[in-house]
Amino acid sequence: MRKDRFVTKVLLSSALALGSAALPVMAAPAATPTTYAIKTGDTLIGISQRLLARPADWRKLARLNRIRDPLRLQPGSLLQIPAGLLKAAPLSAEIDTLAGTVSTASGRQLAVGDKLAVGETLISSADGYAALRLPDGSRLVIKPGSRLRIETLQRERRSGAQASRVQLDSGRIENEVAPQRGPAARYEIHTPTAVIGVRGTRFRSMVDEDGKNARLEVTEGLVAARGQSGAARALAAGFGSLIAPGGVGAPVKLLAAPQLAPDALFERPLVRLPLPQQAGVAGWRISVADAAAGAAGFATPRFDALLSGQEARIPALPDGDYRYRLRGVDAAGLEGLDGEGGFRLKARPEPPIANAPVPEAKLRSEGVEFRWTQQSEAQRYRLQVARDAGFADIVAARDDLTETRASLQLPLGRYYWRLASIKGEADRGPWGDAWRFELKALQGPPEAPKIDSDQLSFAWPGEAGQRFEFEMASEPSFAQPQVRRQSATNTLELPRPPAGLWYIRVRATDADGYVGQWSSTQQFEVPRDWRWLWLLPLLGLIPL
Repeated sequence: MRKDRFVTKVLLSSALALGSAALPVMAAPAATPTTYAIKTGDTLIGISQRLLARPADWRKLARLNRIRDPLRLQPGSLLQIPAGLLKAAPLSAEIDTLAGTVSTASGRQLAVGDKLAVGETLISSADGYAALRLPDGSRLVIKPGSRLRIETLQRERRSGAQASRVQLDSGRIENEVAPQRGPAARYEIHTPTAVIGVRGTRFRSMVDEDGKNARLEVTEGLVAARGQSGAARALAAGFGSLIAPGGVGAPVKLLAAPQLAPDALFERPLVRLPLPQQAGVAGWRISVADAAAGAAGFATPRFDALLSGQEARIPALPDGDYRYRLRGVDAAGLEGLDGEGGFRLKARPEPPIANAPVPEAKLRSEGVEFRWTQQSEAQRYRLQVARDAGFADIVAARDDLTETRASLQLPLGRYYWRLASIKGEADRGPWGDAWRFELKALQGPPEAPKIDSDQLSFAWPGEAGQRFEFEMASEPSFAQPQVRRQSATNTLELPRPPAGLWYIRVRATDADGYVGQWSSTQQFEVPRDWRWLWLLPLLGLIPL
């Protein structure tokens, strides 16, 4: 406990030792004055007119430096000038990166290259990002849904020290502060409940929409903050704090950077990144940027969102290479350190939608007809058929298909098939999902029936576990079959029908419920029965 108090005391002392300019509202030491070497012909009034914001303050210089005659100065002697008395040249910030809609309070929509002066308020829309380059090289990134006002932006003419101060009323900003030079240099973020001051570091700050609470997350260096209660705290890299109206909360260790999966290739337009399991994580923030843009791309990411669950779903990205940053968010809303990974998206041209054979189809035919939809970007299609789901054992492949169908002769067996599109001459899209089908022998037709005096006997090919449907009709269309029977075996006996031509067909249902096709139609003739002709003379119908 004593060690922790000592470390906190040292950090706080170090932060306040940055100078009173770093946190003017805190009880910090006074800034070191600027030293001016007096030249021949200098007068105190002339120096004041050149260097001071208010020339009438020459009297303060005289008292501070114990000068009795302001017109007679000793060349080579040193004049001490308080930093607060020096002139400051007004500066402006410049937007060097922008995405979405970011405007001023007056409604002017901003663009890359626009200059922003003191007093301007920036408002970012729900999709608006802007990176501001400050004159000293610092960079401030405004996230969506933020409202920020530039309060101070100036350089002291004598020392060259720069002062930057912004008011964050709501939203999120990320800060990359260049090392501040000179005793009067400062970089401050004011929120409704705190003042944050640094002299060179990286940190994130966020203010709730109602302005009541803020969060501070330090990723590099040291940041000092003071709340309305007057108490000051220093936060080192890897720590954050909740800032409420009552004051700056105790430093909280930020969640460690997550361990990410190796870079992957995605072949579907909706990218699905797995989210890791990490203790203390209540949610995740992910940002996705173009890989070619490097670290600067995260100022205006392609995608940025708070997530929960087991995967990040990232829609609407064009094909290309990407980097992403993922950080855990704890139960208090503090965002942790970034883990960074990458992926490649190659999802276009998208494969066509397969029509037939449908998944798990069982076909009884001498060939297989494959059909699919027309893909708007495709000039040609690719078709592969394999005996295995990994397509190591390919039995048929076509790369030159311009129509949306193809017929292949295949041996009996089980197969997998898949499709892909080709755009232009060589832009090959990814394979679609593989579908499995089974090619079985044709359902054999019934054999010619055995015709007895009073019954018919039928038999046809079958497989173990199959059930059968049998139809017999007096015309080949089977519009109104005279006989319909269900059979658990591949044989059937029926009463002998009237003489004439008859048509039969049979259909099998496999043990798994798959209903096959009707067999080819078979025709047979039932002859007339002449067994009673010998009675006709006895009945007087035919002469003896």
